[in-house]
Amino acid sequence: SFGVVADGAVDTDAPVGQLTNPAPGSSTPGDPDLVISGEAADDTGVEAVDVRVRIVGTTKFLQPDGSFSTTAAWLTGDLSEPSTTNTAWSWTWAAPVLGNYEVAVRPNDVLGNSSVQVVGTFQVATALGPDTTPLVLSQVLPAANSVVTTTGADVSGLDLRHDRLGLAL
Repeated sequence: SFGVVADGAVDTDAPVGQLTNPAPGSSTPGDPDLVISGEAADDTGVEAVDVRVRIVGTTKFLQPDGSFSTTAAWLTGDLSEPSTTNTAWSWTWAAPVLGNYEVAVRPNDVLGNSSVQVVGTFQVATALGPDTTPLVLSQVLPAANSVVTTTGADVSGLDLRHDRLGLAL
């Protein structure tokens, strides 16, 4: 897909970007291949989106090799539909490190306009927050006097040597 811009077109409006994953203010597990993504828009077409990740409260920026440095590094995002007026962008962090991060983007339009925008913060944690969904248990029993045949089962963490009445199994 591509955009067409008239010869001599003048555009001074910079493109805009937003963060959609991880959601701004959210916590995400520190699994490999964390996809940082969002959307960008411009009236003439989005040509590129660069991504910058900074440790919150510091001047340390994520580098292309996965290390951190005080030198700001712009990481090249992938666009779903380059040169269109609205496109999704993404950048994959191969080995995220636990911590709190700020994401900035630098979308560029087809006429060379760009702007730097801080689009959100997120936390990489070892685990997600507590699960507050109520636990629902159900039990399915064979009908009375039925025969159940099995070729084996793997059960761990249970002592199956006695049933509820203390009879040996």
